[in-house]
Amino acid sequence: MNLQLRNWGNFCRYYSGDLYGTWTRYYLEEKFRESFQCIRSFRANDDCSEISHQNHYIYADGTSLSKTFSPYLKPTKPISPNQTQSYACPVPRSNP
Repeated sequence: MNLQLRNWGNFCRYYSGDLYGTWTRYYLEEKFRESFQCIRSFRANDDCSEISHQNHYIYADGTSLSKTFSPYLKPTKPISPNQTQSYACPVPRSNP
């Protein structure tokens, strides 16, 4: 079986749902900047051909922000060894 498709199936089966965690940012000098709560929500459609992704950020000052990412689509062909596939996650907010 194609490993990429197997990974997709495992993600749909075991990883779909909400993940709760704390994210911590540091300055380049490795000094603490801030921590905030995040709920990462992944939902697969009925046939598992698409996965939707939302991040919900909750900051110490009580503000919150939600970001929706494009649906991830089930791969239709294997990625060649010379090709990479990545998903950029934007920085949720920028406070100096």
